[in-house]
Amino acid sequence: MFHNLQEEDYPHRAALCAELIDQIESANLINKIFFCDEVTFHTCGKVNRHNCRIWAVKKPPNILEWGQDTPKVNVWLGVTQSKVYEPFFFAEAMVTGTVYLDMLEQFLEPQLLADGILDTIVFQQDGVPCHYAIIVHDYLDRHFLGHWISRGRTQPWAALSPGLTRLDFFAWGFIKSKVYTGRRIGDLAKLSNRIFDAVQKITPQMLESVFRETIYCFELCRDTLSPCGDK
Repeated sequence: MFHNLQEEDYPHRAALCAELIDQIESANLINKIFFCDEVTFHTCGKVNRHNCRIWAVKKPPNILEWGQDTPKVNVWLGVTQSKVYEPFFFAEAMVTGTVYLDMLEQFLEPQLLADGILDTIVFQQDGVPCHYAIIVHDYLDRHFLGHWISRGRTQPWAALSPGLTRLDFFAWGFIKSKVYTGRRIGDLAKLSNRIFDAVQKITPQMLESVFRETIYCFELCRDTLSPCGDK
């Protein structure tokens, strides 16, 4: 089931972007925000991206085929303006609140501590069920001192707005273009290696450009109430 943006969604997006722009100007948010997201990659080439939509009045003539129940892997990625954090490959078929919390505690937190930014970043996540778990919210409240953006927070992330994040706006599409170009993928090990290699190709210069466009994207959304880059 696919959900389109409704008229009442646009003011929420505009309000979010207005607040983000205020924080960029007053508190240098663009240097502090930490975008993160998960996506599912299939060996057959299908990428389960929740914002990958084509809205049309007629059925598209082209058909994409893939085998039913082909091997897949759920991948998490995080980015700041200056760094891409290595992808985390979930062993579990479904990412629950407990599974997501384990990743935050065991994988992400040690890296943020090592980089010295655990107490300063503004952590952003969308409102998927695993992010909304009480145990996850309790953890984020303890470790990010209220400096995080998500569903149900004082500063909630706007619904149906993946195009506002740097993962959906740039990273996943870039990685997909590298992973699914060339030789056929035979198994999950090869798929995971391709994903890891693609992530390594994201350069600091790319991040700088992408985050510069972030400000423009927020301003455009604030000023025009447009979908702002969603596909």
